[in-house]
Amino acid sequence: MKFTKSLCIAAAITLTGCSQNVMKGGVYSNVDRGAGLTKSSRILISAYKDGDVLTNKRYLQNIEDGFHEAGFENVSSEIEDYDFYLIYDYRSDTRSSTRDVPTFGTRNTGSATNCTHNAYGSNVITSCNTQNQSQIAVTGFNQVQVNTEYHVMQMQIGTPAHELVYDIVMVTKKGRCSKWKNFEFLTQEAFKRLDFNNPVDEDFKVEMPQGYDCG
Repeated sequence: MKFTKSLCIAAAITLTGCSQNVMKGGVYSNVDRGAGLTKSSRILISAYKDGDVLTNKRYLQNIEDGFHEAGFENVSSEIEDYDFYLIYDYRSDTRSSTRDVPTFGTRNTGSATNCTHNAYGSNVITSCNTQNQSQIAVTGFNQVQVNTEYHVMQMQIGTPAHELVYDIVMVTKKGRCSKWKNFEFLTQEAFKRLDFNNPVDEDFKVEMPQGYDCG
């Protein structure tokens, strides 16, 4: 099974990462319902070989603990005989988009004429002054490229015959939280949203404990 990177950009596009005590994310998953994945399945865990070696190593124990806490009995990075194998990856992805930014200038809105009348004996002299009037207004739009960084956690499960049977992608926008805290958050939420029966495509938000350290 070839590990295929993906980013659920549609779900994540409106997310703002960590705001006050609320953290937001998006989850996309797909599954082969007939694969026979159960909590007693023997699953071998390994990191994506072309990923960030140190980052992936850092979260290996988090993934093992997550499976065990979810009730999976035989999940490890060291088992020799297995029914399925899992490849995981932690990474930061950047996506570019264009936005229309207004440009401003002055626009002529007309003119105004003021006249004064001065009497000199029997003669009246009229003097007039005309001034153009203008105001600040939108005169056009410029397209600006905007780069948005996302933090991503992905797990794929396959069979010994290299058939993909499960894929889950967790994503959040970079915000005031550190990358490490975002990865930790995505891992915890991934195991709350494991579903080997139905695909998932949704946004979510979680209220964090008071005083949560986002650094």
